[in-house]
Amino acid sequence: MLERYTPQRVLKRARSEGLELARIARDLPYQVHDILEEFRDGQIEVGFVHKGLDEFMRKLDVAFNRLVIALVTVGGLIGSSLIGIFSTKGPQIAGVNFLSFVGFVLSAILGLWLLWGVLRSGRL
Repeated sequence: MLERYTPQRVLKRARSEGLELARIARDLPYQVHDILEEFRDGQIEVGFVHKGLDEFMRKLDVAFNRLVIALVTVGGLIGSSLIGIFSTKGPQIAGVNFLSFVGFVLSAILGLWLLWGVLRSGRL
């Protein structure tokens, strides 16, 4: 162990490391120049690959699809209710305006479709 850290060996190792660092410092301006030329010529491309991002994007897509269907369903229910409240003339089905009835049916179908999809995935 003492032979490993003799002053001569430490000096020899310091000299070799110093020469290596001097070589790196000498080559650095040329390497920077080459990189800047590649940037200027448009030859450098940066690629980004993230592992696991595909699964996250799939889950996010499913969540947003459900959210959109839910919003359309709620919008249909509210719109149909407003038509039913303010419409006094026109064809009626079971005492409800025809357009309001169609809106309720479509909203119910979309709502049931959304509920079926959520139940099928097992994430209620």
